Amino acid sequence: MTQEEKRLQESRARTTHWKRWGPYLSERAWGTVREDYSPNGTAWDYFPHDHARSKAYRWNEDGLGGISDRQQFICFALALWNGHDPILKERLFGLTGSEGNHGEDVKEHYFYLDSTPTHSYMKYLYKYPQAEFPYSRLLEENRRRGRGALEFELLDTGAFDADRYFDVFVEYAKATPEDILIRLQVVNRGPKDGINNYIVHGAQEAVNPRRAGTKAAAHYPLRMGPGETVTVRLRFTDRAMLSPQEPFGADFEQIFSQRQREADEFYTTVTPEGLPADARNVRRQALAGPDPPLRVFSWGQRRRHRRQPSDRLNWVGGEAALAEWRITISLESRVSQSRVKNNLILFRR
Repeated sequence: MTQEEKRLQESRARTTHWKRWGPYLSERAWGTVREDYSPNGTAWDYFPHDHARSKAYRWNEDGLGGISDRQQFICFALALWNGHDPILKERLFGLTGSEGNHGEDVKEHYFYLDSTPTHSYMKYLYKYPQAEFPYSRLLEENRRRGRGALEFELLDTGAFDADRYFDVFVEYAKATPEDILIRLQVVNRGPKDGINNYIVHGAQEAVNPRRAGTKAAAHYPLRMGPGETVTVRLRFTDRAMLSPQEPFGADFEQIFSQRQREADEFYTTVTPEGLPADARNVRRQALAGPDPPLRVFSWGQRRRHRRQPSDRLNWVGGEAALAEWRITISLESRVSQSRVKNNLILFRR
């Protein structure tokens, strides 16, 4: 029995909750019926992508390459800025049903590279253009085209010409069910020398000076040369560390390597023998994606607040009826090396 199969057994027996945290965070929750308070049920028009950065969700959340607990009380996700976009890249961009010439459609390039059934190890890739993201052009050109025409995609805009983009790899490895190691690697693929209003527009008043609220962010400005890779290491945990070195000691990379080996070991047991290497890789990524044959493997397993009868008044009442609750999150900057940035995230319910 592989280590991953043992974790699955513990999860089924509910002796260890390995699935308490996972890729349950949607990458796009705007434009959905769950967040629709329009009088005529026009969810697409009521909550488009352009509103997402300014409104609080009521029944679910979204984020880029993120994770959450089962109830989605705490969410962790990536936010990027290339120095040119008018907004942070916090979630996937796309068109609503009335904007796209073939209906609603995401206009991004992202890949689910790996995930085990208990999410003990996961890997995700997002490709971020270095020039300003063509939000308006994608919207206007697709709206102009008729249903008989091809869709206008991100590649068609020239956003990736001359390899001027960043590969952003996001990896997760669980040391325990409540201690999650996070490794972000940003690779500059081009020949470059290199929370929204606060970062993009420098508005200091846009964040709470008391460092309290429903969102918290660790901000890492990165200046990268051509072909350079920068790594950001984070640890999302519910336990205090004994020393500044402990969260990112030798065991950090050891745990990642161990979980990767265990993922390899597990996938050999569910992959037919004799498949070529390329076919094995395609099968593995398919199982790790949002709609695999075996749902238990997948990235993008949506977790939404299930409305109970007692929730009806909250939903009808909208923002004014939202219940107050608090989870404490603290960001503690720790060991900082030249091209490796570290951050410890402590959470308490």
